Amino acid sequence: MSKDTTGTYEGTSRRKVIQTIGAGAVGTALAGCGDLLGVEEPGEGQLTIGHIAPLGSVLGVGSERAAEMAKETVNNNGGVMDSDVEVVTKDTLVQASEAEGAVEELINQDNANVIVGAFQSEVGRAIVDLTSEFGVPYISTGPAAPELTAGFVGEDYEQYKHYFRVGPINSALQAEAMADYLTYLSDRHGWNSCAFYRDQAAWTEVFGRDLPGLLDEQGITVENNNGNGEAITIQDPDLGPVVSSAEELGVDYVLRFFAHISSSPSQLLGPWKQGQLNFGIEGIHVPGMHPEYDIATEGLNIYETTSQSGAGGAAPITEHTQPFIEEYVSNYAGDSFDPGTPDGSPMYMGFGTYDAILLLQNVLNEIGTTTPADSLDDYVDAMLSQDGSGIETISGGIQFYGPDEEYPHDLMAERDSDGSITNFPVTQFQPYDGGNVATVEYDGIDRPGQVECVFPESFRTAEHQQPNWMA
Repeated sequence: MSKDTTGTYEGTSRRKVIQTIGAGAVGTALAGCGDLLGVEEPGEGQLTIGHIAPLGSVLGVGSERAAEMAKETVNNNGGVMDSDVEVVTKDTLVQASEAEGAVEELINQDNANVIVGAFQSEVGRAIVDLTSEFGVPYISTGPAAPELTAGFVGEDYEQYKHYFRVGPINSALQAEAMADYLTYLSDRHGWNSCAFYRDQAAWTEVFGRDLPGLLDEQGITVENNNGNGEAITIQDPDLGPVVSSAEELGVDYVLRFFAHISSSPSQLLGPWKQGQLNFGIEGIHVPGMHPEYDIATEGLNIYETTSQSGAGGAAPITEHTQPFIEEYVSNYAGDSFDPGTPDGSPMYMGFGTYDAILLLQNVLNEIGTTTPADSLDDYVDAMLSQDGSGIETISGGIQFYGPDEEYPHDLMAERDSDGSITNFPVTQFQPYDGGNVATVEYDGIDRPGQVECVFPESFRTAEHQQPNWMA
């Protein structure tokens, strides 16, 4: 398989060492050297989970917090093989080379038995490859590009069967779910035209490929770039043309898929809100998943939407979702607002990280080991046999596609009676109306908004609102 690895394999020389001496030899050389390295060695038979995340972002902070809460939950419920679980977190920044170095440290120095996490799909690619060389299981909780399962696991199953994605559903399935949501907006508001923009990144490629056709089937027209939408450069983008183009085209909404865009929110949200421009803002916006984004933007984001795993804690996705959010807020929310920390929920990656660690407890106790690399086939079989029961998940059920399906080892889409995907709900910041379990109240701050789940119907806490100046 030809993999796009541009800018991701600065650590080639490290992997040549791995291939030459073998992961086992590295482990032997380091065994008993924890004191010399300044690393606390795990106890006999103890499971160590290596967690990787971009800790300089709110997404990474939320995932680290969720990992710690999952560890406490697991250990309070017997641990794995009657021993407490340890979680060690390393910072990936937003670079594949940094992530590779972090994973090598986790495996070689911290004796990690499993790797969990990562945000960017470009980072996920590198870690799927690297962990296969170590023979260490990897569960991703952030990357969404379909190629991680279809391209790696699907094309070389024996090499990459160690990899599973617990969340989110991949972006091909997200595109299908988004088309269903936009059909709801068509029915509710008569919105049938959009200007479509996306990050120039791996996770959005499938949106550009599939979504215009899916929308056309529903009578919804993409008006820009001959109906194909436009990719926006991630570094130092100018979003001014997005605003002016939407105005000129007279569309009902801007449909954007942004995770890595580095511009200020004021570039898009400011002119839209302050100018009361006659369109909505829909799609997926990872910065907009920040549970206090209404405070961070001084209310500019009210009425924008995003899809996100766990619905930002605003809806009872499972019976455990909102009790988890209550505990999360109790553990981490302070009296003052800090834009660098997500206090109302851990954001989508955190939901996946929490569920992944609880899943590991269930699977490893089932097969009777804390070293799944030594029983990889049993581990894979146990992961594939999951039926969504027996685990107190917070983002929905966990089942995986099988080895002969289009997305082997990918989180399975959950569907309602009409066949619509339900496990990637859409949330909207709406004007403040008393708040909910995910709304943190701070001293001296009047919240402009609160998160509500607007789609699918089974999780809806409020109907979608068009901007009040459009009503």
